[in-house]
Amino acid sequence: MYKLIAMCAAAFVVTGCSNMLSIGSTEYACKGMPEGVSCMSAKDVYSATENENYKTMLQAEQQAAKDGSDKSDKVDGEPTTRVLYAEGADNAPIPMRARNPLPIRTQAVVMRIAVDPWEDENGDLYVPGFIYTEIEPRRWEIGARQTSAGTTLKPLAR
Repeated sequence: MYKLIAMCAAAFVVTGCSNMLSIGSTEYACKGMPEGVSCMSAKDVYSATENENYKTMLQAEQQAAKDGSDKSDKVDGEPTTRVLYAEGADNAPIPMRARNPLPIRTQAVVMRIAVDPWEDENGDLYVPGFIYTEIEPRRWEIGARQTSAGTTLKPLAR
C-alpha cells in the first residue's frame, strides 16, 4: 500500500514539474516573432519557391496577412503564423534559376595503348597486349543536352 501511495505521489510531482517547466509547449512555434520572419516547414518553402513568380506570390500572401483578409488559415480558432516575405529583401541579389537544368555526366576519355610482344636480355618473352588508361575523368555538366545534327547527304537537284 505504501508503494502505491509513493508511486502516485511521484507521478503527481513529475506531472506538476513538467507543467511548470512548459515541457512540450509551443514556445518556439513562431508565435510573437517579429514581422518578416518566415515560419514554414522545408516542404512549404520548397513548394512556395517552385514557381518562377514565387516572389510575387509571397508578397501577395504577406500583404493579405498584414490586412487580415486571409482568415481561412485558422487552427483551433487562432490564425496560423505564415509570414513568407521578408521586408527589405529586395536589396539582396537573387541568382536566376536555370530553366529546366539537366545534369549530364560526360564520358571519360580513355586511351588504348598497344604493347607489342618483346624479349628481354634473359630471353624471356613478354606478350602484354593492351593497356587502357583514363586520360580525362567523367565530370558533371548542367544544361540542356544538345541534339547532334548528323550530316545528311542530299543529292544535288538538276
